[in-house]
Amino acid sequence: MAAQAAKSLEVLDRILAGNPAREIAKRIVEQASSLPPEQAKYLSYSQLANMAEVEPGDGRLIQSVAVLTAGQVDFLNPFYVFEATDGEEYRLNSRELAEAKQLGYIIDPHSGDRVLDYRHHIYPYFECKFNK
Repeated sequence: MAAQAAKSLEVLDRILAGNPAREIAKRIVEQASSLPPEQAKYLSYSQLANMAEVEPGDGRLIQSVAVLTAGQVDFLNPFYVFEATDGEEYRLNSRELAEAKQLGYIIDPHSGDRVLDYRHHIYPYFECKFNK
């Protein structure tokens, strides 16, 4: 296991001591850090649930993901993928998503058209920061 993953586990033990989300977060760190780098770049929420051996709607998973993407642990990098009408996928960062929310649409990078129902075409993913 990478040194950064081991450090993340130590931080999780400290900040989630006594919290049921701790073991779930630790399972995710252990599983994600053992993946080949190319597989650790596009982790879906469902994959994280599978790694943690819980249902996607489990509140402990939601809390774990929040902690794993936050400052102290900073293990997962969240990002979004926009699936254009032609099936092409485009990676978005949180700034681009916030801009779409503010405008009420997203510009399809391929066609240049406004996509008003953009929320139906955006999917969250996570990237393991230390598995490179």
